[in-house]
Amino acid sequence: MSFATRLDFSSAAIALCAVALFSAGASAQNYPGSGGPIPSSGTGGGTYPSTPLAGTELSSAVAVPSSVTSVDKITLNNWTHTWVGDMQIVLVDPTGVGHNVMVRPGFTGSGFGNSGDRTGGLYEFVPSGGVAVPHAAAAPMPAATYNQDFGNPGGGLWVSGTSIGAMVVNNTPMNTITGPSGNWTLKIFDWASGDVGNIDSWILHVNGSLPAPTPYCTAKVTSNACIPSIGSTGVPSASTGSGFLVNGTQFMNNKNCLLFYGVTGQAAIPFQGGTLCVSAPIKRTPGTNTLGNPPPNDCSGVPSIDMNLFAVGGLGGTPLAALTVAGTVVDCQWWGRDPGFAAPNNTQLSNGLEYTVGP
Repeated sequence: MSFATRLDFSSAAIALCAVALFSAGASAQNYPGSGGPIPSSGTGGGTYPSTPLAGTELSSAVAVPSSVTSVDKITLNNWTHTWVGDMQIVLVDPTGVGHNVMVRPGFTGSGFGNSGDRTGGLYEFVPSGGVAVPHAAAAPMPAATYNQDFGNPGGGLWVSGTSIGAMVVNNTPMNTITGPSGNWTLKIFDWASGDVGNIDSWILHVNGSLPAPTPYCTAKVTSNACIPSIGSTGVPSASTGSGFLVNGTQFMNNKNCLLFYGVTGQAAIPFQGGTLCVSAPIKRTPGTNTLGNPPPNDCSGVPSIDMNLFAVGGLGGTPLAALTVAGTVVDCQWWGRDPGFAAPNNTQLSNGLEYTVGP
């Protein structure tokens, strides 16, 4: 449908919503996992880099219910361990492939690496923007935000594709790590005996940050001087099936309205005596009503629709598949009837709202 063709607004309710597919990030997700002693039992050791002493690595899994498009940060809570050069941290995706987070600070291919200590507090590992992991001998490693580290450039760099047991471990930049839903596992290996430590817990941070829904464009003042306004509550999601309401306030009460949506983003086009805030082509949701007080007309109308529920077919109609794709950007505008204006301008229009669908 295009606006070169006459639009049929004879069905009940209208809210205008366009959907644009951009490369926006999915919803940020944080998954906490349990901690424990390092090594998990007895003493560390083994034949580096292939064969750790059996049963000594700390292993803690978190269940991630949707696909991962990037790993933003790994947090270790209250990490302690003497002799930092003993430690290797690996994140294992649900396919069994490992990704190095930190590899034996100070280790040069022989010896035991940096003899400094981790003394507790909050340790974070990020793709960039933190401080460098210390590779100097006897350099302490206090709580801080550290850059992901693949080993000592002076001879201890990990060779991507090397296996620890049956697990292939790669030097994958954290923000390019991807994988399916399932168990994501933190493994901390202690490659030398004689030193011990602990983490209380850890957190896996994935899938970037979700922009807050943002209003834009200009509402049309109704015939009784209401200024319809659009808003939202909840979190837009491609998979949850409910819980994200696109709503409105200051509408003329008890009037039909509905939700149109398309694939080309925002607009600012003269339309029915107001401004159309969404680009064509436009699809629409099933109708609803502005509700509000009983007659006479006032500004108490509060239309609402659950876009997560609509996206999965729970409200009828034929929703675009794009509404169940994480990263889809949606531009919305409520449309409703206003009998105080002569046709074809007998409508009320809110301002627009843009939001991004999370996983």
